[in-house]
Amino acid sequence: MILPPKLGRYLFTTAVVSLISVACSNELRDYTQLELKVVEPESVATEKEVAEEDSSAETASPEETSPEETSPEETNPETEAETSSESTTDDNTTGDAADSGETAANEDSEAANEDLLSQTKTALEKRLTSLSIDTAEVATQAPDQIIVRLPQEVEADAITTQLISPNQLTLRSQKPETDEDLSENIATLQRLLIEQNNFLLVDQQAEANALQPEIDETRAAILALFEPASVTGDQLIKAQAIQLSGFNIWEVHVWFDSEGSNKFAEQTKVLAGTGRSLGIFLDDVLLSSPVIGVDYAESGILGGEASISGDFTAEAARTLERQLNSGMLPVQLELVAITSSNEPEDSDSEDSDPVETKTEEDPGSEQPEDSSEDE
Repeated sequence: MILPPKLGRYLFTTAVVSLISVACSNELRDYTQLELKVVEPESVATEKEVAEEDSSAETASPEETSPEETSPEETNPETEAETSSESTTDDNTTGDAADSGETAANEDSEAANEDLLSQTKTALEKRLTSLSIDTAEVATQAPDQIIVRLPQEVEADAITTQLISPNQLTLRSQKPETDEDLSENIATLQRLLIEQNNFLLVDQQAEANALQPEIDETRAAILALFEPASVTGDQLIKAQAIQLSGFNIWEVHVWFDSEGSNKFAEQTKVLAGTGRSLGIFLDDVLLSSPVIGVDYAESGILGGEASISGDFTAEAARTLERQLNSGMLPVQLELVAITSSNEPEDSDSEDSDPVETKTEEDPGSEQPEDSSEDE
């Protein structure tokens, strides 16, 4: 049976869409879809580029044989034939072994990639649950894509930032003799954030966005004043937003496992009485920088509990609690596109056909348009 051209194109388009969306359960009839992509770390990308360059160099520049090694006077035809045969056999064996090794390496890489995508999917599902979006759907598409479908009543733009944030908690010790630089940068950052917020209050989005590069630079300058992390979110057990009794002041308390507790005690012991602060960062953004008193110089802070304070509102404290408890993402994600299930499809219209520009019956010639085709 030959299908009419329009119906054939419609079925083909529907099939393609179905293949792309096959991983989702289709329980959501009306949804907003987020297309996310894994961002490859720069170090990994650089290593791949170097490996490809080395491979290309080896292929393009075979070892040259010195004239002294193949002297015409010493060449024996029978010996040369035997040597050539042995060389061909060795090359084939080496080539087969290399191909086998490459195939095994590719299979291992694909398995590791699938496992990483699965871990990321689980982390995103946990975050969606913490946001009380239980009906959302998450699916993976090899090699590096993740699809998230949200109910349409959910504000996708606001949720996306919370979904793809790494949520990497780090505790860092301030470097010696950096007090003045730290104070200046913190004051600059506070001024910039106030200016940005004032622009947002009067809907001047462009002006607010223009301040972001300077804000990012200042935050990076603050991070550079601290040593590498001693304690990270890997050792985090839980976080909880707590309101101080009798005050409208909120803090977020965090508890670490035994490894984190020991590292935290040692870190605070070294800092105690020095005047240097303990920097508490989330995704390299300074949240709090308490100074450890001299009372902890002998043992450090024991028990593996720390508090994060920073003029939090109740909402901000609970948001931070949720971020920390939802865990870290194993990879960095970026947003590729946001689409909706309610977006109009051109294929539903009988009169519009933006896909096809000419028929395939006679590709070599232009056919005049038949006005009776749609009738």
